[in-house]
Amino acid sequence: MKNLRTRVFGSAILIATFGLAFATSATAALGEKVTLDRSRMMVLNENFSIHETKSPGLSVWEYISNSGIVFAVTWKGNHHPDLSQYLGNYYKEYQAASQLSGKGRQGRLAHRVVDGPRVKVIKFGHMRSIQGKAYAQELLPEGVSPDEIR
Repeated sequence: MKNLRTRVFGSAILIATFGLAFATSATAALGEKVTLDRSRMMVLNENFSIHETKSPGLSVWEYISNSGIVFAVTWKGNHHPDLSQYLGNYYKEYQAASQLSGKGRQGRLAHRVVDGPRVKVIKFGHMRSIQGKAYAQELLPEGVSPDEIR
């Protein structure tokens, strides 16, 4: 009986871990086409829709143009997401620009802007309340300003 309980409990942990890994994965990275059913997305603007992904301690919103391309990502939670996953082909550019940009403003509310040739990443917040956004200027739909990405 103890062995059966151990196997059932172990299977439940494995399933929960797989579910968590699936829940935290992006539907598409910046610049990639989304394969989600568009009816599952929030439509806040005639030029784009938003898809939300939640995991423990983190919510991520992907901004998707009407052509299905992810043009921006925002997040809020107690930690930053894995940006390599969300920035996709823009990640190496972000890394290079990050090394050149220095540390950013520190204090009660840390703020850091990394401005690459094609991608801009803004991170801010304080312990357990972190936010950020990343977008590719070249991918912004016509009529959409970076200020609309929140």
